[in-house]
Amino acid sequence: MAARRKIRLQKTEARGRMFVTTVSFPVIVNRTFMGVAAVNTPLTELNQQAHPSNIGGRSYFFMLDQNGFVMFHPQLRPIINRKTFFQAEV
Repeated sequence: MAARRKIRLQKTEARGRMFVTTVSFPVIVNRTFMGVAAVNTPLTELNQQAHPSNIGGRSYFFMLDQNGFVMFHPQLRPIINRKTFFQAEV
């Protein structure tokens, strides 16, 4: 019998300021729409669960939104535009 992996989730404040990802799915029974099942997961929680030792030493994960923009990447650094209004190209 395979060993079960225990996952412990930390309780977080419902109104905390953090990025979350939402997974939702329509619930349809006998061709009748019953509602939507959804769950919000903080990105910090995903980061904890996908530790490099779990997915391989040289591996990493990243997330894209539906438009292809990067939501999370381990090497993502914010782009800072240090040009002022007077230095902008016209």
